[in-house]
Amino acid sequence: MKGSDGGMKGYSAPKPLEMFPDTTTVSTTPFSLAGDYDFEHTSRSGASDNISVTEGIDVVAAAPTPETFEERISVSTGRIVRSQPFKRLVLGAILMNAICMGAATVPWVQEHHYLFVFVNTSIYSFRVLFTMELFLSIGHYQTAAFYNGWIVLDVVVISLSWFVSLSLLVLRAFRLIRALRKASGVAELNHLVEALLQVIPKMSAVLFLIGLVFYMFAVIFTDLYQYSYNSYEVSYNYFGRIDRSAFTLFQIMTLDGWAVIANELMSVYPWSGLLIVLFILLTSFFFGALVIAVMGEGLTNVANMRLLKALEEDHNTPLAKSTQQQEQQIYRLESTIQKLSNTVDRLLASQLSMQEALKQLSQEGKKI
Repeated sequence: MKGSDGGMKGYSAPKPLEMFPDTTTVSTTPFSLAGDYDFEHTSRSGASDNISVTEGIDVVAAAPTPETFEERISVSTGRIVRSQPFKRLVLGAILMNAICMGAATVPWVQEHHYLFVFVNTSIYSFRVLFTMELFLSIGHYQTAAFYNGWIVLDVVVISLSWFVSLSLLVLRAFRLIRALRKASGVAELNHLVEALLQVIPKMSAVLFLIGLVFYMFAVIFTDLYQYSYNSYEVSYNYFGRIDRSAFTLFQIMTLDGWAVIANELMSVYPWSGLLIVLFILLTSFFFGALVIAVMGEGLTNVANMRLLKALEEDHNTPLAKSTQQQEQQIYRLESTIQKLSNTVDRLLASQLSMQEALKQLSQEGKKI
């Protein structure tokens, strides 16, 4: 119905889901790098719509007529951003940019002036293209773009490439994972990326603990062995300042030449070996095992969520949010499978009994 001003009465901001229908699975992760464009979009009315856009989507023009300037910008840029030729162009540019940036470091290319200039010009051209694509994406998704991990990554990388170093553009090669995620074998890489994103909060806590332990031991080692080099007790100034102590402790944590450092200190301070062994146990073994445990938990959660999504698609059951609900749904699924197995066994048993009855009837008929 139209109002008196000729516009559409009761019109609200067009949602990408309405303008470009998508039949793929809806993502519930508000900030994700695992999909193509997965983010939680909030409309002007306050409703929350989970949107997932895939590579194979086609642009359709059957959308309400936009009224405001922002809506017109969103629709016009969306026709470009979501079109297949533009997506292939950007992915091809990402691949070619990574190749060119690698070629620019080859001495043979650097020795040939014209070839080196051509490679650098190509890299700058790709940077301009990536910047244009970023502005088009922000113009289409607007504020919802900053809930998308891929767009946020593009903002950071492209901004740093303009103001810090052009070589950072090679980080955009991570976006090739999106185009390859449906290929065989790459799905496991996609699972790993999802797990990494899920464990970021816990991993941050682990890194904070490691940093705290590093600082404590750096202060202790600096206070105890600060003047060991000036007194010609060691061959290198391992612990002269707190930054040197931190670097030496990092070398000890990686178990790279730690025995040499320990033997030098123990030749003067025999009890110093206890501190070094304690530091290695805390950092290399304890925190190393903790990082592996956190990553294992993330991979397990991703596998459970994918199993529950498959269950939701098959049975239209609501997706569980907590671990207890996930375990309950898995238990119900196992019970359903067991019931189906029992039913199949009964059908096979009844089929065998029917075959025996028919065989007996056949024998009696022959006797008659």
